Amino acid sequence: MNGPRRARGGWLPPGLGRRLAWLAVSLLLLGGFGPAGAEEGRLRVWLVLSEPGGAYAELARALEAGLSDRVELTTRVLESGESWVPAVKGGDLIVPVGLKAAQAVAQLDLPGPVLAALLPRQGYEALFNHGQAARRPVSALVLDQPWERQLALVRLALPKAERVGVLLGPGSQGQKGDLSRAAQQVGLRLNAATVSQASEVFVRQRELLRGNEVLLAVPDPLVLNPATLMSYLISAYRARVPIVGFSPSLAEAGALAAVYSTPEQIGRQLSELIVELAHGRSARPARLIYPRYFKVSVNRQVARSLELEIAPDDWLQRQLEARGDKS
Repeated sequence: MNGPRRARGGWLPPGLGRRLAWLAVSLLLLGGFGPAGAEEGRLRVWLVLSEPGGAYAELARALEAGLSDRVELTTRVLESGESWVPAVKGGDLIVPVGLKAAQAVAQLDLPGPVLAALLPRQGYEALFNHGQAARRPVSALVLDQPWERQLALVRLALPKAERVGVLLGPGSQGQKGDLSRAAQQVGLRLNAATVSQASEVFVRQRELLRGNEVLLAVPDPLVLNPATLMSYLISAYRARVPIVGFSPSLAEAGALAAVYSTPEQIGRQLSELIVELAHGRSARPARLIYPRYFKVSVNRQVARSLELEIAPDDWLQRQLEARGDKS
């Protein structure tokens, strides 16, 4: 994988970059997840991939393409056997990509801040909101889309809809209030049902199908998983209630539409965040960060089967982009 990147103007004097980075991280730890590097310094970034190929490699390529010469990037694969952990210094930024890498980093006593990516919100909160990891700055660029964006897609795709149902499990029911507020912002009434065990999923789904014009699918592993997905989609299809989801595979499988971010888009935004840190332009505390870039997919076959006229994908995307939902 990639080794440390050479500065365009040659190497810094021995030890200078490290001392500047250490000073910067001391200020960072006092003030939150903020600027990392003085004017003369460079930010050293450790990119830790859960796996070597696929979505992780796609993100890594987009990330590297967007970096400036103020960033020194070193990429490692989690299970490559390379001994990189002892080389991490206090001024370094650790960027685990994917849930496995984030889990590994959460268990390590590494110095410096963490900016995780390509993991679900639930994974971030479970790993870094408790215990040892909570005592250091940890941010995450998650895969989840903002609720406002997802519900705005419901409103744009189905302008006549008034009631939207959502099924929440143990990992998502704490977000019921945020969902209700987001629905109100776009003129929808949210009806939420909760489940605590798998046997309740289809009982509660049938109740939602009787009282709502559309279902919003949320990434809760108890509700939607390989064992429940197809039955969940088929039940809604037979009831002629469209589903709006959160991934292209969900739209391909039978949801009406989905809004999601690709690994390339996540990598692009991640590079922007890192460059902001390297140039001292970010002084916000550790936080959850939602994707800035996204795509919209509509399953036109499902739309025809349900006799729905849905606007073109690119029009829907432009309308959502114009809203400017922020993380």
